[in-house]
Amino acid sequence: MLKDNKFRGQSIETYVQGSERVKYFKRPVIPMIKTVPPEVVMQINEERIESAKMPVEEPKTKTQEVQTVFRDGEAQTNPYTPEYIIDKENVPEVLSIANLQFNKGLPASMAEMELIEQMREKRAFENALPPTSDEACFVLRRKLMEELEVREWNKREEDIKRLQNERLNLLQSALVEREKETEEKHAQRTEEIRLKKTENKERALAKI
Repeated sequence: MLKDNKFRGQSIETYVQGSERVKYFKRPVIPMIKTVPPEVVMQINEERIESAKMPVEEPKTKTQEVQTVFRDGEAQTNPYTPEYIIDKENVPEVLSIANLQFNKGLPASMAEMELIEQMREKRAFENALPPTSDEACFVLRRKLMEELEVREWNKREEDIKRLQNERLNLLQSALVEREKETEEKHAQRTEEIRLKKTENKERALAKI
């Protein structure tokens, strides 16, 4: 029953939501029985503190799991397979120029053609070497291989000298061009100074 006359005829919701609403927020006193005595609680807390202070040894191995949106079949990669398998007895000649690419040896110029001919000669020479069956063949084989090595070193020295001469010629050409440009700049500057002096002289004569 509502005792105040001004709230007669109103619902209980309107009465609670009015100015008397604060009276309905009082918390009732509910008796609570502690099932664990305080001594046991203190003992449990001390055990937790001691266990937290002790370092935990990290295991040597761990099991990690990852969840992915891909299936196992989609995540699998194809095993490595070479583009071709070479027979040791029959090596194709085209593999000797497999490193050449466009603008890096291709289209082949005279230098690349000379290298190809040298590789052919070397392969034919190696096939013609005597076997190492006896001592005489072994000595002959070693002698021929030494001669081949001497020829390759001489060819390499000639190539190095040729490259050095080409670089020297380029350097001389660059020096000549720089001297020519310097002379042209000096001549242009001299002409500008001459024109300026002539103009000043004419102005001075005109004033006189």
